[in-house]
Amino acid sequence: MNKSSLRFFLGALALFLAGNFNPQQSEARDNLVTLFHKLKNVKANYGTFGTVCEEVARLEVQEEFRGPGFEVETGIEYSDKSRTIGELDVIVFDTLTDKVIMIAEVKCWRDLKSARQKARKQLTRFQDTIASHKPINLYLTDDRQVRYEAWQFDTHPNMIAISQEGGEAAGFEDTIEYSLAEMQELQKMLQACQEHGQCD
Repeated sequence: MNKSSLRFFLGALALFLAGNFNPQQSEARDNLVTLFHKLKNVKANYGTFGTVCEEVARLEVQEEFRGPGFEVETGIEYSDKSRTIGELDVIVFDTLTDKVIMIAEVKCWRDLKSARQKARKQLTRFQDTIASHKPINLYLTDDRQVRYEAWQFDTHPNMIAISQEGGEAAGFEDTIEYSLAEMQELQKMLQACQEHGQCD
C-alpha cells in the first residue's frame, strides 16, 4: 500500500468511526481500532459475521494460553467418508503432547439462549463423534493439507461456549470483551478494508 492510499484509507476509517461513536465511546473506538489492526491481515472471510467473532475469540484465548507450550487454531473441520459432520471454532493444543486441551464454540447472536443451546449441541456432536471411534478426517478448514488425528482429541478436553458480552446469564462459560454492536462495527471495518484491497 502506498502512502497516499494508506492516508486515504485511515482517513476514511476515522470518519467512519466518528460517525458511529460519540465522545463518551472513545475508549471503545480505540479498542476496535486496535482489534482492526490485529485482524486486518489475517486471511479470513470477514463477509461471514461468525468469522469475526471467532477471530476475536482466538485473540483472547491466545492471551490466556500464552507461551511456547500452547498453540491456538481456528476452524478445524471433521468429516466421515460421505460428509462434513461439523467444524470446531477455537482449539487449544498442548505442544508438548500434541493433544487438545480446550475446544470453544463461538456464538455472537442476538438471542443468546438459542445460541448457547446451539453451541452445546455442536460440542456434544463432536464428543459423540470422537467417542464412537469411527474413522474420521480432521483438517484445517482453510488448508486441508494440515491434518489431525482423532487421538489428539480423545483426552476429554475442556469444552466451552463463548459469546459476546452478556452471555454468562445465558449459560456461556466465557465471553469476549465486546458487545454484539461492536462486533458488527468491526465487521464493517474489516469488510471495507478487504473490499478496497487494503487487507488480506
